[in-house]
Amino acid sequence: MAHNLKPGDFPFYYVQIAPYDYGMKSKSQLLREAQFQTLSVKNTGMAVLLDVGNPKNIHPADKEDVGGRLAALALAKTYGKNMPWSGPVYKSMKVVKGRQYSLLITRARD
Repeated sequence: MAHNLKPGDFPFYYVQIAPYDYGMKSKSQLLREAQFQTLSVKNTGMAVLLDVGNPKNIHPADKEDVGGRLAALALAKTYGKNMPWSGPVYKSMKVVKGRQYSLLITRARD
């Protein structure tokens, strides 16, 4: 079956940089933020790996969880399967009073 895909139609899913001890001068949090910001591009998705991995080995040994997260993205977002494909995502924060803050989280389940 032939498809006429235009720019932005093709899904692009990627894996977040895994946790790793890059050293004190590293700015890996900036890379993670840049990766997160690409989610504003149509048809993109990111498999989060902050809870998968080993800070002493840059390549997570748990390939099954990594692959499962990418598969969940594709099944839900590309093929329309009704299933969880993301955990909670931070959206915004505001100061309520003094040292009290209110966080807005999306994709959170009850």
